Amino acid sequence: MKKIKVYNRSCEEDYFESQKLFWWEPFYSNSKYEIVYDYDNPKKCDIVYSNIFNYADQPFEAYDDNNLILCPQPLYKKEENLKYNVKSVPLLMLEHAKIIEKYDINKLRDKKRTFDFGFIGNLNHNYKLDNYPMNVEGLIKVDEDGYSRIHYYEKEEFLEVNREIIDYVLIDSFYERKSDIIWGMEKSKKIKTMKKYLDDLSQCTFVLCPRGTGTSSFRLYETLMMGSIPIITGMKDYPFDDEYDWDSFSLRTDSIKDLQYLIDKAQKLSDKDVEEMKHNGTKFYDEKCRPDVFNDWVIENYLL
Repeated sequence: MKKIKVYNRSCEEDYFESQKLFWWEPFYSNSKYEIVYDYDNPKKCDIVYSNIFNYADQPFEAYDDNNLILCPQPLYKKEENLKYNVKSVPLLMLEHAKIIEKYDINKLRDKKRTFDFGFIGNLNHNYKLDNYPMNVEGLIKVDEDGYSRIHYYEKEEFLEVNREIIDYVLIDSFYERKSDIIWGMEKSKKIKTMKKYLDDLSQCTFVLCPRGTGTSSFRLYETLMMGSIPIITGMKDYPFDDEYDWDSFSLRTDSIKDLQYLIDKAQKLSDKDVEEMKHNGTKFYDEKCRPDVFNDWVIENYLL
């Protein structure tokens, strides 16, 4: 492995405090480089890492100027993002790398599916206009427990966060449960809880992946990780869509209102089509979304 010396500005308390809401560190998991940290002599390092990510649910700051920002949940579609030098990237967790290191995910991918469809998550029943009136600027302000900061939505986007429609879709073979709250959980327990979640996802051929409070979801990439097929609603900008055809491994639409349409479309797919989509999805994940591969890409394209 090639050795890279990194000065990581997370050691600068004032800088990190200004960035911690947005921070992503592309060194913790990679496949090509041995990372050596130096916190004293940035001029002697190969990389001085000032954060180039905005990991917030609503990354307003990414649009303040034209500096490059890698953004898992951009606010707009690709054409608008390009104007601000905002590049859409996968929404990943640090723990995904730990799970891949500890478990054989191919066993989960190869598991026989028990259910045609699945959804693990919350329906966000509270996202209703009766609960959150619109202000004079036409925006809806949401300040929920657990949020790192206040969220602001236009009406149509706000309505996309409510997933109650899942209660009314017509599906015969469906696995559903609430997701566990993992934020703040002790590390080893968090990994075990996430592994159980992935086990459950791997039971399902298709997984409903509506957007969350931001414009994407961890569930989407975890579904691809498990070799299942995501049904996506409300996403704005698809990472690496200039290299990969998202329609070859997902079913998608701009609005959760069209969820039943996508489910009906999925039910009409042949077994051959389903297997091909699963193959294409795992290929995309392994080549672009695995944390080690993704971090290599960030290092090589933006940091070295």
